[in-house]
Amino acid sequence: MREPLDMPEKCGASPLELTLVSDAMDVRATILKLLAKLRALNFSEADCSKVELVVAEVLNNIVEHAYPDGGRGTIRLRIDFQESALAFEVVDHGLPMPNRSLPSAHIPKLENGANLPEGGWGWMLIHELSHDLSYVRTGCENRLRFCLGYRCRP
Repeated sequence: MREPLDMPEKCGASPLELTLVSDAMDVRATILKLLAKLRALNFSEADCSKVELVVAEVLNNIVEHAYPDGGRGTIRLRIDFQESALAFEVVDHGLPMPNRSLPSAHIPKLENGANLPEGGWGWMLIHELSHDLSYVRTGCENRLRFCLGYRCRP
């Protein structure tokens, strides 16, 4: 069972739409803008940390994998403030996810003395901390949706 976000009384805030360039500095600046908005709406620090972790993982994956080798592209982030959830939509025009589907949430199996594998941990966190997670590739567009909170209304 996932813990709910402590939704502020102003949960009916207007959607927040942010556009960024696919580089690490713009990812950080975008996350700081998002956190400032959440704090202005009286979100708890615990909730802000959860949002920061999930959004950072998602955006950094796009920068690293959808636009590899320093490729540049635009990423659009939309956050809808719903009654009991934050609904996120992230859109980019980079490379599709492998097999055009979400990476799994499994924890890599480790043998005694084995080194930890490099990849996959971020997606495990995203799956664990969010719900209503979906991905679709339409034409040249990637669209990832997820919610943080109790439930997500359409």
